[in-house]
Amino acid sequence: MQVYIEPGDEQHNQQIFDHLYQQKSLLGKEFGFPLSWERMEGSKACRIESRMEADLFDRNGWDNTIREMIERMVKLEQTFSPALAEILVDS
Repeated sequence: MQVYIEPGDEQHNQQIFDHLYQQKSLLGKEFGFPLSWERMEGSKACRIESRMEADLFDRNGWDNTIREMIERMVKLEQTFSPALAEILVDS
């Protein structure tokens, strides 16, 4: 799951990323799962990603994997939407 930042040019996207990065501790605590913060220098986009371990070949584990994926996606949206909305208001 990820927040992929690519609405504008490289500088604008990095400004959005930097604003979120200033809240890294708060956002990470609220999200509740490890996050990988990737500014991706030299690229137009930036990314904040949550990775999870899963054996997709184990059909017996699919229910748990799907449940965790949904939980993380919902939590990612709940965590980052207010922060992103704040950035848009300030722009």
